[in-house]
Amino acid sequence: MVVRFDMLERLLADLLEGRLVRLFTKSPSLRQITVELAHAMKNYAMPGINQTKLAPARYDVFVTPADFTKLHQGWSEYRAQVAPELQRIAGQLGLQTSGEPALRLMVDPSLSGTAIRVTANVKAESHRTDRQSATHVGYVPPPTQLPKAFFIIDGETHVPLGQAIVTIGRQTDNQIILNDSRVSRYHAQVRYKFRRWMIIDLNSTVGTVVNGRRVAECVLRAGDVVLLGMTQLIFNEEESNPNRTVNHSTDTFSRSPKK
Repeated sequence: MVVRFDMLERLLADLLEGRLVRLFTKSPSLRQITVELAHAMKNYAMPGINQTKLAPARYDVFVTPADFTKLHQGWSEYRAQVAPELQRIAGQLGLQTSGEPALRLMVDPSLSGTAIRVTANVKAESHRTDRQSATHVGYVPPPTQLPKAFFIIDGETHVPLGQAIVTIGRQTDNQIILNDSRVSRYHAQVRYKFRRWMIIDLNSTVGTVVNGRRVAECVLRAGDVVLLGMTQLIFNEEESNPNRTVNHSTDTFSRSPKK
């Protein structure tokens, strides 16, 4: 099976000039990224059974640090609109898909100007049973030095916060992936700003709860217990006061619904 270039161009033009034209008028960079994604779909398609071809299930979009800073806050909205369109285009081109593709925004310091690089893979990144962060580590210019902070998830998994923005949810392109059916695909985001760690709810279905209180945004302090769905995360960080300690030895965790 051959993916015809002229058909791809017609479908791409329909997307750029019609279906999502408002999205692309906001940012020329997003328009360029979409073009690169469409061509990556064709270039990275792999042979399947019975002479079919498989469309990529995951795309990594590499941009300059400056463009990443501009684009990362609106990436969830872009991804939500463009991923189903890529799946639709793949179907019209006769490519098989396993669902909406994952679109990940990454940084490549070697790029300059408005350069963009896209790679793709037919295999989607698998869910991790240990809930460690995915290999996707987007770049955000950090403070001079991030304080050491981490979550203890369900009392057993230690997950460090190694960057200034960490997204948590079920979807495999989050930095922290939670295999919890009550957790939203993109549930919450942890940010380091103004020398404080904060957690922000991303309009999740069941909400973000800190120390028993549902919050939209909250400053995190050592010992805070965060509940996302049925998953509990204890936040901790190095204290400037070396005499202060936090003891979690008595904390217990349960994934059973509360009665």
